[in-house]
Amino acid sequence: MSKLDKTVFRVYENNKLTGILVTHVDDVLYSGTTRFQDQIIKTLFKTFKISKEYRDCFRYLGLNISQHQDTHVITVDQKDYANSLQLVPLSSARKKNSDADLLEEEK
Repeated sequence: MSKLDKTVFRVYENNKLTGILVTHVDDVLYSGTTRFQDQIIKTLFKTFKISKEYRDCFRYLGLNISQHQDTHVITVDQKDYANSLQLVPLSSARKKNSDADLLEEEK
């Protein structure tokens, strides 16, 4: 378990990181060697009811996560969230008072 984040679990073998598991409520995100998956993840799947498992390309807590099969590079982005943001129109007078608290319609 991580000293900084109690929801992050790391597995080492011979002082080498072989797997990592992150939990959030009832969601789990993991990555690791084949041995880590065979020994740790398969045991978790047998012990707990896991309703769905996603691989290669999926969303986790609002993040788009994909792993490229050729290079094994993992990419994380929030493009969907960024694209859903809407501009809040502000008058010229309001823009000059940028330190003021937000108005209800700006929240």
